[in-house]
Amino acid sequence: MYATFNNGISYEFVPGCTLNSVSVQSAEVYQKVAAAMATLHSKVDIICDGVAEDDTKSLLWDKLNTFNGLVEDVLKTNSSIADR
Repeated sequence: MYATFNNGISYEFVPGCTLNSVSVQSAEVYQKVAAAMATLHSKVDIICDGVAEDDTKSLLWDKLNTFNGLVEDVLKTNSSIADR
């Protein structure tokens, strides 16, 4: 996913497989992921409400908190996942 908006998202399909807790720890995998993320971020200028990225608040922590809230909701409603 590249971006979220009030009325949608911007994304692209990237061939591959979903990482898991084992594969993400592989040096071959995490080095490729880091290189791909660096390439993506070096090519994209982020503008929010006409203001360049350097002048705006990072959304990383807000997005992580939102994700964590969703995970907590799933764990509360699905005990078989919580027991893993």
